[in-house]
Order: sequence, then structure tokens, then C-alpha cells
Amino acid sequence: MSPCPFICMYRSSSFHHSIRNGLLLITLSLLLLISEGLYRYFFAVQMTAKNLTEELFFILFFISIFAFAKFTITRIIVVTFFFLCCAANNIHYAIYQSWINAVNYYLSFVELSEVTNAIPSYIDKALIPVIWSIVDACIFCSAALIIKEKRKFVACDLLFFIAIAIISIRSINTRQEQGISPKDIYGRVKSNFLLRVIY
Repeated sequence: MSPCPFICMYRSSSFHHSIRNGLLLITLSLLLLISEGLYRYFFAVQMTAKNLTEELFFILFFISIFAFAKFTITRIIVVTFFFLCCAANNIHYAIYQSWINAVNYYLSFVELSEVTNAIPSYIDKALIPVIWSIVDACIFCSAALIIKEKRKFVACDLLFFIAIAIISIRSINTRQEQGISPKDIYGRVKSNFLLRVIY
């Protein structure tokens, strides 16, 4: 019996599997975008349709890297980065009405004791943003559970670090201030990605 029918069945199954994974990743990305949209609505943070589309791309990029990266260290870095994108920006906006910037990150490390001592006075403002960030991180991490893909790709790991390298090089050669003080219309992931690479 010719093996061709089995090859065709395998290819068809693999194609449908890839389509399913792609749709799941897009769905999760849209959920995270809706979550950011709701956060912006409740805290009156402006955003344009162009920035929403741009943010969807950033979310989809990182969640895809997380789902298909071969090395565990890459996935840990990506999910930690995403959680900080949400938590740092959510908390900072709730308290100071702006996204966190490079100077804020620097001062939080330099004046760690002062930041730690100030935490109790900000619990009432920070509690909801923290819970919101944890929910977003859980949605992000669910990609590892619902994307049934045994194959992992080194290309995803390389793509992630290449993206970091490109932004790092661009930040050295640019005089734009967006890396220091990101605009509020930028999405949380985009603004924090530019910030962390530069920082």
C-alpha cells in the first residue's frame, strides 16, 4: 500500500494543528489587549487605535516566543518581562499617573530601602493593579498549557535575543526621549520593552 495517503493525512493534521495554535495565540493576545484596554478605561489612560494595533503585535510576538522557545531560560525571561510590563506600569500609573520610566527603575534600585518603607502607604492604590497584573500574567502563562506543541524552536530563542540586540543598537544611535519617558499612549509591553533594553 502506498504511504502517500498517510503522508497527506499527517500533513493535513499538522496544518490544522498549526492553525489551531495560531488562533489560540491570537485569542490570548486579544484577551490581554482587552485587559489593557479595560485598565486604561478605568484609570483614564488614553490610547489610539494605531497604538492598540501596535500593542497587539508586541503581545503576540512575546507570547509566541514564550509558547515555542526551546530553552527554559528564554521562557523564564519572557514571562518575567511580561509580568513586569504589567505590574510596574499598572502600579506606577495608579500612583503617579504615568508609565514607569528608566529613571524610576534606576531610583527604585538605588533607593531600595526607601521604596520598601513606602510600600505600606501605597497598598490601597497598588492592590488592584497588582491583582490585575497577576491575572494578565496567568493568561499569558496559559499559552504553555493550551498550546499543545511538542516541537520547540531554537529560532524563537534567537529571534527574542536578536530583537533585544536590534533595539539596544538603535537606542545607542538615537536621541529620541521615548526610552527615558515613554508616552502614555504607548502600550505597556512596547514602552517597557524599549525601557528595559535601554536600561
